[in-house]
Amino acid sequence: MVHSIYFPESLRMVSGKDLAIDPKTPSTVYAGTGTSGIYRTLNGGESWSSVNNGLADVFFGVESLVIDPHLTTTVYAGTPHGAVRRTNGGKSWRKVSNGYVVMTSAQKSQDLVFV
Repeated sequence: MVHSIYFPESLRMVSGKDLAIDPKTPSTVYAGTGTSGIYRTLNGGESWSSVNNGLADVFFGVESLVIDPHLTTTVYAGTPHGAVRRTNGGKSWRKVSNGYVVMTSAQKSQDLVFV
């Protein structure tokens, strides 16, 4: 299923790296960026908000995003400095591993998240 996602002018200059669409609520999308952290829309892209609370500047270089398909309030972000996880419905991020982490699309299609 393909979804149309609108990016407002203010986000079009942000270097996007990866998108993660909530499998249970497709209007919820996370966008990882190379320099500005992570953004989220709850309405299919009509409006976007920065969701960087607890995400240190060193983790702003997001290379990949994964939403847990069973518990969609859990989101993982892979960066060159490790992986971070958001488990509380978006309140904050916590570091879960060290080192360069990228979660591939093949890994995203499975029930397990590799970090």
